[in-house]
Amino acid sequence: MRGNDIAPYDDFGQAEAFGYYSRAMENSEEQEVRRCEADKEQIRAEYQQVLKNSVAFEKRIRDRWREKIRQKNERITELEAKVEELERRLAESQVSSARRGS
Repeated sequence: MRGNDIAPYDDFGQAEAFGYYSRAMENSEEQEVRRCEADKEQIRAEYQQVLKNSVAFEKRIRDRWREKIRQKNERITELEAKVEELERRLAESQVSSARRGS
């Protein structure tokens, strides 16, 4: 009998084909996972670079602001010294003109 030559559970190669398909799907899934991990690492690296640039930018702004404040304070000190000198000279001239007037 010819029918007896075939094993009762013979799937005519379907299991082997499914095995290839299953491995291909696993490889595809592994590739997708690797792609996602690579994308995630790239995004992290880009985020770190943006953060680093942002911090450097803010530092430059703070440094510029501090320098302008320092210059402003120096100018205020100079002007205060000039005002004191002018007030001293004015007081001296008033004293000397009062002596002359008496």
